[in-house]
Amino acid sequence: MQDTVLLNAKKGNVAHAILLYGAKDAREEFAHALSKTLLCTGENKPCGVCGSCKRFEIGTHPDFIVLEPKKSKYIRVDDIRELIVEINTKPFESDKRVVYIKGAGTMNTQAQNALLKSLEEPPQGCVFILGVLKKDELLTTIISRCAAVKIRSKSIADTKNSLMQNGAKEELAHIVSYMSVGTDISATELIKDKKKLELRKEAIMACRVLYRSGGFAYVSKKFKEYIDNAEYMIDIMETVFRDMLVFACGAENIINIDEKQVIINGATYFTKKELLEILQIINALKQQLCYNVVKQLAVEAALLKMMEVKSS
Repeated sequence: MQDTVLLNAKKGNVAHAILLYGAKDAREEFAHALSKTLLCTGENKPCGVCGSCKRFEIGTHPDFIVLEPKKSKYIRVDDIRELIVEINTKPFESDKRVVYIKGAGTMNTQAQNALLKSLEEPPQGCVFILGVLKKDELLTTIISRCAAVKIRSKSIADTKNSLMQNGAKEELAHIVSYMSVGTDISATELIKDKKKLELRKEAIMACRVLYRSGGFAYVSKKFKEYIDNAEYMIDIMETVFRDMLVFACGAENIINIDEKQVIINGATYFTKKELLEILQIINALKQQLCYNVVKQLAVEAALLKMMEVKSS
């Protein structure tokens, strides 16, 4: 499907609204390849040598509009209204304009409804590209107005090799590759994000101390401190307990290879049944955090359930 869409883009024959769904790194790469092709003014698109291609590569193309959350975690209705004003002017360079809405699932309901009319009746030459991890992040009315394209995820090995080619150390490249596969986490962004890498250490420490005396108070306090990143910390904790279960089952394909002793200790301390129960609790918490809940209370309730697994 991806190859067909790119081939049609070379011929100038694409839908006016395209929904890309799949892992973030692969999705971003395809969105940029598609946009560059659509905006190219050369013969063999994308030619890489025309003024349009060169400006696209350095991020200064005036007819490539990227919309993503600004001051908050969400794309709001005012952001969409501003976008609509902008796209109703003539393109600067040719007869095409591409709007890429990154993380389109962050549009709230009002924003999605405000976008509907433009998706139904787009300005001449305007192509919308919406990117999400899963289609169900969007309203059905939005999905029905787009040509949906499932994006093939990069393999862990390909992601790891790509990171190492760009200077990453093998150990960190391994960890980040596993963490990003099939998710909305970009490996290339994560490996440069010092804050996220520090949060990973905090989440691993949480796994280490939760079952010690005073562990609940310590972990609860840390989550309160980093509550805006609760989902990310929960994801890391999930990988740690997953590694413990993998190791307990006799395999060694663990994610957190820099914390192998923690994994070995956990695989010894917990039974396989207990680790499965803990992972089920974490999965339930992740589902709960998708809704409008008080994060701190939800996290604390889950932490208590995780502790009960060992005390029961």
